[in-house]
Amino acid sequence: MKNKWIVLLCAFCLLCGCSRVWLSPDRYDPAFSTADYAEYKGKSLLFVFYNRADNTTLGYYYSVDSQERYTSHPSVSSYFYKVFQTALRHSGIKLYDAMPSSKIIPELRWYLFGFSDREIVVEIDIRRDEEQLYRKRYTIKMPPPEKRDQEYLEQRAYAMIDKITVEILKDSNLKKCVASLQ
Repeated sequence: MKNKWIVLLCAFCLLCGCSRVWLSPDRYDPAFSTADYAEYKGKSLLFVFYNRADNTTLGYYYSVDSQERYTSHPSVSSYFYKVFQTALRHSGIKLYDAMPSSKIIPELRWYLFGFSDREIVVEIDIRRDEEQLYRKRYTIKMPPPEKRDQEYLEQRAYAMIDKITVEILKDSNLKKCVASLQ
């Protein structure tokens, strides 16, 4: 059933002239200040990303009004994985893709549950040896875009990554949890 709706949405976009917004993890440059996030500097975490968003496909996510189709190469999931890594590293966290052999480090599971041009829903789960240390869902909302210019929409998408990252990093309970690690 879900595949049927995806095919119909793609056909609708093709017929109605849905514009494409290209996103590149290489063009994402975190713009948030790290001054308030000293607790994270130097902390090591294993980063595991899961795209569980029903409103994204392998290749795209859409604006709420279906006027824009956001895409990245090789996939939207790899784009999200890379930009969230970049944002977290910008905060001072040392992220690993695979477990270092010399020590066991806590795991940061990052679940993307929704993404559009107006909302992001992310849940994080921090674990050590499968014991859950912290879990919380975060949502940010944005107003409708002010214009339909491709460059503006691209930069707005990157700003949304900053906004959700800051929302997560400023959580005082998360700060306490990460400060207690290692």
